[in-house]
Amino acid sequence: NFAASTGSLAAYCDAIGTDSEAATLTTAQDEWKTVMVTIQQAEPHAVGPIAVNDDYLRNRIHSFANADLQTCSVDQAVIKQSDANFDLSTRSNNQKGFGAIEYLLFDTTLTSQCSANYDNAATWNALGDAEKKSQRCTYAKALAADADTAATSVLNKWQASGENYRAEFIDEASSGNNLQALTDVLLIHIDKEAKDRKMQEALGISGCTSDECRARIESPYSKTSLENVKNNMIGFLNVYNGGEGVGFDNYLSDMGEKTISDGVISKITAIQTNLDSTTVALVDQVASLSETSNQTACTNAYGNPSTPSAEFSACVLTGLLSEAKAYMFYDFAVTINVTIPDAAAGDND
Repeated sequence: NFAASTGSLAAYCDAIGTDSEAATLTTAQDEWKTVMVTIQQAEPHAVGPIAVNDDYLRNRIHSFANADLQTCSVDQAVIKQSDANFDLSTRSNNQKGFGAIEYLLFDTTLTSQCSANYDNAATWNALGDAEKKSQRCTYAKALAADADTAATSVLNKWQASGENYRAEFIDEASSGNNLQALTDVLLIHIDKEAKDRKMQEALGISGCTSDECRARIESPYSKTSLENVKNNMIGFLNVYNGGEGVGFDNYLSDMGEKTISDGVISKITAIQTNLDSTTVALVDQVASLSETSNQTACTNAYGNPSTPSAEFSACVLTGLLSEAKAYMFYDFAVTINVTIPDAAAGDND
């Protein structure tokens, strides 16, 4: 367990300043990546208890879908965590979850990201590296424990031994509403989360090319942004195919619409093929867009996703996600007779 008192994160915290610091850090980073695989595969079906109260539990685990990570705010939380009145539960979503833990574990600068207007920034910068690492690691442990508590709560709410939300979800009396709820999260994920939030904003395809927009990259410090999308697609297909049970593919086939089902799988497979062949991290591809000629090349790659591009694979990927979104909206949703969720309505790209 990453958050356990005997886990890899705690082992790294204990090893700071010793000969085993580097090795234990690598182990903790590797386990962070392993946990993120599970988180990312679960994101396409953020339905039910995890979404209650504006994604309250989801945001405690990983908040990127709803909030930009604010590294200065994380730095402030690290400094203030020892204050008597510090309360993690009152901190904003932009300084919680596995995005904040990534920053604390993978960023090596250790310098405060806050401006000189923060008096404690200078005090922090004057600390020795070992003390900075120790304080950051202590806050990372608190975040990991909070995320673990939230994830355990989600599991308890679904399990028959807990609140048994699963029984409610599969109850025939509410099947229509829950079918709509499940398709809503699939459509929103492919459109607003995977395509827009994770790709378009950072690449400038949405129209914003400022440094602020380009900084909106998920998992930039670990350079696993595209791995996240790859795992999103695995999770998407797990839901679509019903895991080892009955899924949308079976439902469409029973309707005599196997061609539509095959079309969905084909679109997602094309995305996975792109991701499997990508060798340049998203953060590096975004950095290259400071040159105008590269911005043009990215736009062209986005508009022609059937043509692979090693240098601008993320731009091609965004085009493929846009095609998948269109197919899901105008073929899949129409065929199974569900409405487009309000959160995604009016998006024409």
